[in-house]
Amino acid sequence: MTKQIAKRPTHRVYAVTERAGADKAFWTTIGAAWPHRDGRGYSVELSCIPHAKARIVIRMPREALTP
Repeated sequence: MTKQIAKRPTHRVYAVTERAGADKAFWTTIGAAWPHRDGRGYSVELSCIPHAKARIVIRMPREALTP
């Protein structure tokens, strides 16, 4: 297993579920991700598994995007 660069996760993992009749989807945080030292992948830790109709999305937290 490749060692992680950071002690804290750099990305969050979400389950995104479309809601019938709604303009926006429902985003549920289900885990975190860390980049591999070689920059060619991520280690992902999930606290739960989403149901089959949810998309899994990995994104940087908003606070990490602000300078």
